[in-house]
Amino acid sequence: MPLVIPLAVVAYLIGGVPTAYLLGRRLRGVDIRTLGSRNVGAVNAFKQLGWRIGLLVLAVDVGKGAGLMVLSLGAGIGEWGVFGVVVAATVGNNWSPYLRLSGGKGLALVFGISLAMVPLLSIAALPFTVIGFLITRGVVWGFVTGAVALNVLVVVGDHAAPIVATCLTLTGIVIVTHLVRSAPTLRLAIQRRDLRLFGQAE
Repeated sequence: MPLVIPLAVVAYLIGGVPTAYLLGRRLRGVDIRTLGSRNVGAVNAFKQLGWRIGLLVLAVDVGKGAGLMVLSLGAGIGEWGVFGVVVAATVGNNWSPYLRLSGGKGLALVFGISLAMVPLLSIAALPFTVIGFLITRGVVWGFVTGAVALNVLVVVGDHAAPIVATCLTLTGIVIVTHLVRSAPTLRLAIQRRDLRLFGQAE
């Protein structure tokens, strides 16, 4: 337990590093929080800053998630300790201490965590992500579809309780963040029954 708390604080601070914001400022001289959906994440970076910067943001954030997962696994803090560390990292990503508690939605970071935690199941869930995207035209909802599939695979696979809790909690954080920050656009999409609007909430 004494080691879990400082690791969780470090994970929160590392997870909170706003990759899309920093690269947007450095490489384009713009604040991504004023562009598109105003989300500080890879999807908005792809749309507003170009595919090269978007790909770089994606790679860095996935790497942060995977790296923090590997670090916590190697720290000998137990599976529930790992759970606390990666949840702290995701909270930092979505409510960054460097941006007055604004941030991304955790898609890339959580994907990196899942890749390091359950790599084969994460890859197996990717087709469901594609299906979700094709139906809604929204990357976030595509991710949610894949995450739900991953959670089912983890539960059916009879994994340990901390792994199941990690998958469910991180998926919940992403979904809640997306619903809260995209509420006006999502309501409009539902009212108009227009699936294309779901993709504009990212």
